[in-house]
Amino acid sequence: MSATRRQSGRLAAQATSLSTGAKTDASETKSPNKKKAGTSKPQEEEDDFEDSEESGSEAESDASEYGSKGRPAKRQKTTKSTSRILKKSKLSRASTECLLTAMPLDILSEVSIELSDFFTALSFCEIFGYLEPKDLIWLSRTNRDFRGHLLSNASSGVWKKAGENVDSPDCPEDMAQHQWAHLLHGKAQCGNCGARNIQRVDFGIRRRACTTCLKNNLVVTSRFKKLYPHLEESILDLIPYTNVGGHSHGHASSSCWYWNADIENMEKKLVAFDHDIHMRVPNARKKLEDFIAQQTAQATSIVEHAAICRNWSKVSLKRREQEKHRQREQRYNDVKARFNGLGYTDVDIERARIRGHRRVDQTAQLNDRTWNTIRQELESIIMEEKERRLKAEHETRMIARKKVAAAVYTDYMKTLVPDQWRFLPGLYDILQNPAFSTVINAPDDVDVGPAHFQEAAATLPDLAAAWASAHKVRLLQLIQDAQTSSQVPVTETTTTSLPPHSLDSATAIFACEQSRCRSGPGAQYALMDSTFIGDSAVTHRCKVRSSFNRLCSIMEFDISVETKLGLSKPGALAAASLIKLAGLDGADITCAQMDQVDLRVICVVCQPRVVKGKECLRVYPWREAVSHFVRVGHATPVWRLLNDVESQQARMNESESSDPTLSWSCNHCPHHLDNWQTFNSVVNHVKTTHGIAKPTAPNDLFRYLKMIRNPTEIYVPRVLQPKPTKTNPPPGPMYNCLRCATASQSQARREFILSGVKSHLKDKHKIENPAANQDYRQKGGP
Repeated sequence: MSATRRQSGRLAAQATSLSTGAKTDASETKSPNKKKAGTSKPQEEEDDFEDSEESGSEAESDASEYGSKGRPAKRQKTTKSTSRILKKSKLSRASTECLLTAMPLDILSEVSIELSDFFTALSFCEIFGYLEPKDLIWLSRTNRDFRGHLLSNASSGVWKKAGENVDSPDCPEDMAQHQWAHLLHGKAQCGNCGARNIQRVDFGIRRRACTTCLKNNLVVTSRFKKLYPHLEESILDLIPYTNVGGHSHGHASSSCWYWNADIENMEKKLVAFDHDIHMRVPNARKKLEDFIAQQTAQATSIVEHAAICRNWSKVSLKRREQEKHRQREQRYNDVKARFNGLGYTDVDIERARIRGHRRVDQTAQLNDRTWNTIRQELESIIMEEKERRLKAEHETRMIARKKVAAAVYTDYMKTLVPDQWRFLPGLYDILQNPAFSTVINAPDDVDVGPAHFQEAAATLPDLAAAWASAHKVRLLQLIQDAQTSSQVPVTETTTTSLPPHSLDSATAIFACEQSRCRSGPGAQYALMDSTFIGDSAVTHRCKVRSSFNRLCSIMEFDISVETKLGLSKPGALAAASLIKLAGLDGADITCAQMDQVDLRVICVVCQPRVVKGKECLRVYPWREAVSHFVRVGHATPVWRLLNDVESQQARMNESESSDPTLSWSCNHCPHHLDNWQTFNSVVNHVKTTHGIAKPTAPNDLFRYLKMIRNPTEIYVPRVLQPKPTKTNPPPGPMYNCLRCATASQSQARREFILSGVKSHLKDKHKIENPAANQDYRQKGGP
């Protein structure tokens, strides 16, 4: 009994109803002859049409052309199962299989039920002509009836119409329509070894082959005589060829490659013709000539048609990639829509970068099962992005509200005399006040505006007064803590710094301890002075410099932060040394007393600049001297007090008009609030705006920011220190080596000092402990 397609495993099991399927199996088992006789002729064309499923992947690359061996196809069981298992299997299949294959063919063909006239050509084309070739290939593997009709010559119009639906190239005359459709749209596997994922079809040799098979089976023209020495090279004119070799990675060249099986088959055909000629078969030579002419024309036609097919393949590949991209985009949009339904925004999904996730970047349509899997894997990531977005939105909202509060505070400052600005609390302290923080921390759905801060603005005068008092109390507490600890720094000259007793004490030196402050210890290239003497510490407000990149331009601005001040031990040490240098004594020396003395000093530790033979000395008043010592970080303060002439010269150069820093403001209007200018610029403003002919500081303008200024310089003649004269030490006694006395006369007269002659004896004569008058002697001695 010949094996049927179901028994050979090359055809899927027939999908029928329960009753008809059981009867068919029984009839086929009892009547093998009937089964053999019922095999239609189109089914015998199976060698020209492969029964295999389509490959799910369509990615085309050089590496994939080598293919991959898949696991063997499952074979159908040939042994009978028990009735209980058979019944259970049929019940499960009946609930899942499509019943299209069990539908009578006369319904599909829309004609009356006549056993002698199934599937007229017209109705067959009308129904199945809407499908694509790939769909027809799947349909032909459904059952024996569909396969028989679709592989028959009468169904060529159906295949042709399906090919037109996807703009396939015309089928060659020497191939059947279904064979051509399978070559173009069949499973992406090697037709020679069965390797999977072989996307490229070589239309010159009309084969879908992997790179390994191409290397093993292609014969280039230059190697033909070596591989087939018994054949004439003219046989190649009868065989189609390709310009893409197995080692060319898909790139065409001017060489021609032939499939070795085509060469061997053509050899067999020519041998048969030669045999007929040898046996004097009538018209045998004429048949050979006609065959050669036909094969030559056919080979030429195949090569020309291959060029058309290659162009179609490129267009088809591009169209396929576009379709895959569209399907991936559709799946991504479907996933995004599902997450949107859960309350996530497009921003959350985009920032989670789920587009390239293996569960999302697919061409299959999204269903409930895959959605549940995707949600389990990706929702936590999107949730993190949502929380990050909400946090950023909250921070942005807080910044916007703080800007509104800052504008309200600025409006209040404009109502005051500008000289009072220095004693107001910083914006940080204002925002920490409950009157303002309550409005700033209002619910997110409240659109906070200036009107919401009206009640808080009314408390600003009392708030400023309370803050100034509390700030002074904190500074006094620092002074009291210093007195209690009795940690007094001592210099190398036993000069001690006196602990401050009050806020106006000359030794009450404060320093900013906010590392991020523009004038703090961590500030890089700081322009602000971080040392504050006496009650001037009340005017300091810590601010940090912040910046961000906006359209490739760096935007910088100041942010108010918590003010942190502490007593400066180096500053107190410098102030104590200056008090002693001024001739004052006592622990109650105030800043006013030091200002009255108004001394000018030079830092001796710093090296002076030399300009045109003169020394350029930097002169400091006592306050700037303290700041200089703290900023430079000298170990010990060493000063030189200028005499009256030098001090007068320095005071003449200390003009406020020479101050280039942007630290001045008008004292009559808020024009320079947060827009500080130079001294000369503010003077011009006071003259033109307020009509004051001779503005003076601090009545008409004042220095708001405590910025570092270049000190005044004086030039004094350089005193050159005389160079010390080099004096040679008196010569000591000289010695001669007695071991060298037997040598030449010059060596015998060679002179050494004592250590030199000992080293000479040790190195040259190997005497570790030389003895006087035995190994060496003093020159002129016995």
